[in-house]
This record gives sequence, C-alpha cells and structure tokens, in this order.
Amino acid sequence: MIRFQSRTPSTIDSTIAHSAAGATTILAITEKITVIASSLFKRRKTLCKTALILPLLTTLAAQAQTTPLDPTRTISYSSTPHTKLTEQYIWTAGDVTSQRPDRDKFPWNRTDLRAEPHFFKTSFTVSTLPKAATLYIAGPREAHVFLNGHRLADFFSNTDEPINFRVFHADATKLLRTGKNILAIEAIRGKGVVTVAGPKATEQMAYGEVLVAKIVPATFGINAPPLVISNDQWSSTLKASANWYNSTDTNWQPVQSLGPIESNIDFLQWSVDAGMYGWPGYMGMSDHLRTYPILPSAITHTFTGSARFQNIESLTTPSQKATF
Repeated sequence: MIRFQSRTPSTIDSTIAHSAAGATTILAITEKITVIASSLFKRRKTLCKTALILPLLTTLAAQAQTTPLDPTRTISYSSTPHTKLTEQYIWTAGDVTSQRPDRDKFPWNRTDLRAEPHFFKTSFTVSTLPKAATLYIAGPREAHVFLNGHRLADFFSNTDEPINFRVFHADATKLLRTGKNILAIEAIRGKGVVTVAGPKATEQMAYGEVLVAKIVPATFGINAPPLVISNDQWSSTLKASANWYNSTDTNWQPVQSLGPIESNIDFLQWSVDAGMYGWPGYMGMSDHLRTYPILPSAITHTFTGSARFQNIESLTTPSQKATF
C-alpha cells in the first residue's frame, strides 16, 4: 500500500517518485491514471489521508480503455450453494486391482480380465411408501438388481463405448414395502479408461471398480432425499449362495468405501466420472470453481422424433409449477 498524508508538493512528488521506482509490478499506467492521480494529490486538505492501492490503479486502467476489458464487471449474480451428495463409491474390500502388486498384468483395455461378478447387499427401512421410487446405479458394465427377493432390473453396457461407466435407472415403486427392505446387486466392473498416472482413487475408478447406488422417492430425473444410498454400511462378497439376494449371510464382509462421490477431487481426474453427469444432483466440479445457473431466454428449435415434450415452457420460465 502507498499511503499519502497532507504534505508540501515537493514532499508528495518525492514520495511518488520513490514509490514508483519500487512498484516494479505496476506496468503501463495510462495517461488518464496520471491525470486523475495528479488531481487527487492537488486537493490539499488538513489531515487528509489518501490511500492508493493496486486495485484502484487496476480499476482506473480498465476505465481508461475504449472498450471495457470485462463488460460484465458491473453485473451482480446470485448463486445457490451446491449441496454435496452423500452416496459413496464402494467396492469389494481386498479385491481392488490398483492395489495389487501385479496390477501391471491387467491393462485397462483388456476388458475381459477381472470380470468376475461381485455381490453387494444392504437393508433399509421405509416408514411410508412413496408414490414413486427410482433406483439409480452406476459403475458396473453389467448389474443385476434385486429388491426384497425379486428381480428389479438387469443392466448392460457396451464395453466399446468411450466413457468409463454410465448411469442406469429403474422404477422401484412396486417392489418397495413398509418396514425392512433388502437391496442386493450383482455387478461386474466397468470397462475402464486409460490414465497416464494418478492417485489410487483415480486408478480404481479408471479401472471401473466402483459401484454407487441409491433409491430416490420420485420419478426418473427428479432428485430428492434418498431412501437408501451406497455407503460403508453395505456388505460384499465374491462367492454368494444360491439365495444370496434374499437371505442374511454372516460371512459377507464390509465393503471398501472411497467416500462420497463429490468428496474428492481425485474422482474428477482423467474424465473417469464422465458417465456420472446423468446422476440426479451430481455436480462433479471442484470446490474452487463457482457456477451460476442461467436460464435460456428462448427455445428456437425442437425435434421430438417419435416422442413428445411436455411443459417445455418451464425451461425458460422458472415460475412454472410443472416440470419439463
């Protein structure tokens, strides 16, 4: 900071010269800044204290331009803080390829290797049945899901796809029941993607050895507080009995958890989470970046194909009660 007090003109000139010689980082101060600063210095008032700091010089320099450097600098924005999701990436403990001493024998492009099924299970309680419920699962290339002993859905993805894994969903409304519910998943790891190097968490995700799941009490695409999420309370095994999805097995072990899916910047490296942007509520962005929701002003072209759009006006008018 360069501080000026009421002094004689010669003292002020001397201070300015001394300060200018030392402030080597201030470059190309425009003639307009010199004129404005000179007028400020000539206003001699008793006990007047004027402080010139770098932000002031920067602002004056920007104002001196014919075209503003940042035309949006006077616009104010409001940003709603993002609430991080609590569901976790999990996998079978003790069977993570990136932690094996022979991991070099299992390259990412050999999708036929390490393709044995892994079995996961958890229980949760529902006090009141929702009108709608949707299961979401991501991570595996293939998954078979059971809810309360009944097959809920079977998911498959093409290992030729460029992304690591995709988000699957299924309607779970009819299989939920009040009281205790059992969710069981048979999963085969994701296809994997190439990475040059990275932390162990990134390598594990890049190899496709993660599972994330939740059941949301809403229709597809609507985010809401979930009924159940994948976390470190789940159990897993590599060898399951015939009726594994509807029984209580005491020999299953706790899963390995990487933590909540938005809790670690390592989860965002090398596009290993590319398929997760279809996950309800997922931001997938570093805390150091600020985002602002911007509504489109108009919709100019649409193509529905064999489908149809409903409440399309809700995309441009936030007051609409019905969702798109």
